[in-house]
Amino acid sequence: MTLKTETRDYKLISGVFSPEDAQQVLLSLIDFKIRFHRLKNWSQEERTGTTDISAELRIAELTRTKAELSALIEQVMESDQQLSVNCDISINLAPSVEM
Repeated sequence: MTLKTETRDYKLISGVFSPEDAQQVLLSLIDFKIRFHRLKNWSQEERTGTTDISAELRIAELTRTKAELSALIEQVMESDQQLSVNCDISINLAPSVEM
């Protein structure tokens, strides 16, 4: 990647999954992200005594997403269908954030 404005795209998830496999893949990914933000928040609290508001907001958002996905997957399990899941990652440069 050049250090200009180039964007890189990567395919993280692509395929048709049984509800059980989709549940494992998607909820594991969300759980990992929740743990990441909890650790980030804990680290800031230990260092500065303050809460990382952006981490807390992201945890809440991810928790809602996890609940919605769980409900959707439960519905799909009852309907005997599969799920087509596609997840791309797009990476480009952003300005540095001062801490």
